Amino acid sequence: MPSVDDIRGMFVPVPTPFTLDGDLDEQLFAELVEHYITVGGNALFLFGSIGQGAAMSAAMRAAL
Repeated sequence: MPSVDDIRGMFVPVPTPFTLDGDLDEQLFAELVEHYITVGGNALFLFGSIGQGAAMSAAMRAAL
């Protein structure tokens, strides 16, 4: 059984970019995710690391 000691690597809180209209900037978000994977991120923490999840509508969160 894995333990907390098995957790290693870089865990990245990914900021959620929005357009000026308040919509999710999907293209920039995809670029950020790809960047963090490319530089060796082992896990990504999405939509909540600095409060963006609460700023998104339920429909916006469900679409992702």
